Amino acid sequence: MSRYDAKDITEPWQWNGVNYFYYAPPGAQPLLGDPALTQAIKDRYFAVIELSFNYYPYEATFIAKQMIATRNYDLIATIPFWNSFGMGHFYLWRSAAVPGHGNFTKLSQVVI
Repeated sequence: MSRYDAKDITEPWQWNGVNYFYYAPPGAQPLLGDPALTQAIKDRYFAVIELSFNYYPYEATFIAKQMIATRNYDLIATIPFWNSFGMGHFYLWRSAAVPGHGNFTKLSQVVI
């Protein structure tokens, strides 16, 4: 949803999915999959993260737990939806202004 709304101001390379995520941390070996997501969240690589727990619940929960552990992200929006998958929410986070001081601190802040 965010990608559609931002289509005129972003490029395709700025959007990543949870499948086969690749991240090359500065000065370290490239990573793939969950280790790549974990390190990218620690490094505050993402300016904005959008998740729905309806489509990839395991990966969404894994990513949310990484954001909780680092406290590097602020939960900024909860957007309800209803489609062929059922009812749910899109959640938006942004990189916290101060590393380690994000407002997303527990999984109960999102509806799973």
